[in-house]
Amino acid sequence: MRGSLAFVVLLGCATERAPPDSSACVQTVELVGSTDATATNVGPWSVDSNGIDICMHLDATPLVHGHFAAATQYTLGTVSGFDTVLLDADGTTLQTGWDVSVGTTNAMTFADLEWDMPGGTTRDTILHVSTPAIVAYPMLSLSLIEPLED
Repeated sequence: MRGSLAFVVLLGCATERAPPDSSACVQTVELVGSTDATATNVGPWSVDSNGIDICMHLDATPLVHGHFAAATQYTLGTVSGFDTVLLDADGTTLQTGWDVSVGTTNAMTFADLEWDMPGGTTRDTILHVSTPAIVAYPMLSLSLIEPLED
């Protein structure tokens, strides 16, 4: 499976997984929506094929439209080496991530996951990050912003 972490709009049907165990989260983060694009940096953690979970409370109450984004640091090459999935607290998949590469010579790639949520709402979610590599130590950048200026 290709490594990914991307910010995406949910366009398809959600799939269900077993509900994640929030007590197993490596970190709990509260993101309050803002028009400021400053991200919250989290990590690094030891990540393997079993992955890690980051519990998040997304608060888009101050926003007209909420846009959640998560991204790993850049790595050299055309594969980030990470898979990411945003889950609802009940285990429903809200969005899967993907890789974004910049450049063709000495390409740099990061895993990206993006998801839109209605403004004026809150949602408890879990970001699952895994890697097919033996062990990796990702740093993640998380944000919840107003994507449109009125």
